[in-house]
Amino acid sequence: KQVGQILTRQDRRDFTAEQITRAMTRLGFTCRPAPTVAAGTATAVLRPLQAAVAMLGTPAYS
Repeated sequence: KQVGQILTRQDRRDFTAEQITRAMTRLGFTCRPAPTVAAGTATAVLRPLQAAVAMLGTPAYS
């Protein structure tokens, strides 16, 4: 919704996340839900680059 607000210059309350996701998909962007973490699972602290790679869903190279 933040991207939609910036692109349309409208308040976030004026549209739904689903509407923005559909519009971004039509524009050629790959939109997928953020990965979820199971309850009780210990999470490692990632450096900014590692976090970005994890969010994009691409393999990390060391």
